[in-house]
Amino acid sequence: MIALVLTVCLAGQPDTCKEIQVPAELTLTECMLYGQPIAAEMLEHMPKYEMKGWKCMAAARPERKA
Repeated sequence: MIALVLTVCLAGQPDTCKEIQVPAELTLTECMLYGQPIAAEMLEHMPKYEMKGWKCMAAARPERKA
């Protein structure tokens, strides 16, 4: 699966940024087509942040316990 990863920064402190992985299971095509609208919807719930970018990348897999 592919993850949509947003790079967001605090609106009042543009040097304070972090990456957020959006909780969605997407194919690469879905991520590329719908990434920006999904990101915009996420940011509606995060008024203190501004988006600096977004990308599609392989989703992190949970570690397996032996």
